[in-house]
Amino acid sequence: MHLLVRQFLGAYKNIERGSMNAEEFKTVAIGDTIIYTLLADQRPINPQREYRGVVNGIYPTAQMVIVTLLDEGYEGLSEPVRMSQINSVAKP
Repeated sequence: MHLLVRQFLGAYKNIERGSMNAEEFKTVAIGDTIIYTLLADQRPINPQREYRGVVNGIYPTAQMVIVTLLDEGYEGLSEPVRMSQINSVAKP
């Protein structure tokens, strides 16, 4: 299932949910805005909820980024996001 194109901070690149591959992950850069969901082991109340964050750290060997959240009520908080959680990426 492809996600809809979002128009916020530029055009988002659609990624088939849960299928970002290593080549696509290599294109993620500091300053990119990503849309992602939480993992099941994070026990989200709404597993379909998408969060927005700006990438401020990249750990390629762990296939993980660190983001600063942009969502209301979570602004400024940072958290790790795995490659498998990323639904879309927007370049600044």
